[in-house]
Amino acid sequence: MPKTARSLGGAWIAIGLVAVVLAACVLLYQREAGQIAGRQQDLEVVRVNLLTQLLRAELRPAIADVQALATGDGFRNYLETGQPEALKAATQRAVFFSRAKPLYDIVRYLDENGQEVIRVNQGGQVVPPDKLANKSSNPFFPQANALADGMVFISSFDLIANSIQTNGKA
Repeated sequence: MPKTARSLGGAWIAIGLVAVVLAACVLLYQREAGQIAGRQQDLEVVRVNLLTQLLRAELRPAIADVQALATGDGFRNYLETGQPEALKAATQRAVFFSRAKPLYDIVRYLDENGQEVIRVNQGGQVVPPDKLANKSSNPFFPQANALADGMVFISSFDLIANSIQTNGKA
């Protein structure tokens, strides 16, 4: 067999071996990449579950506070009678919560038309009736207003940022 034919045959064998090695590398890479992606996905599921538990734990006290405000005697009495004394009692309860829970920027009650009936700013500062605003055009209002009795709506955090800006705090 001539020397060039042997060289060409060896070159083809070498090319074939390189191709096999490359194919094996690609298969191993794909397998490893799939395993890494699977692990990442599993980690994300764990992270989401932990975040869900954390949010539930953090929101549980706020939901209890909203329910306590909504079921208080003054507020219930105001809803049933519309009497100014009942509104005053409901406002005082909101002041108590505002002072006891400085985390709350605003404690407010909106009627079915979106008009603020009670608004207590952080630290128990009651907003006078002539300064109360209509919030029916805010994105949160239709969603919250459509809830069934006993349900709680938690608006997005940008609502709080807007409130801070309109209150002159930012």
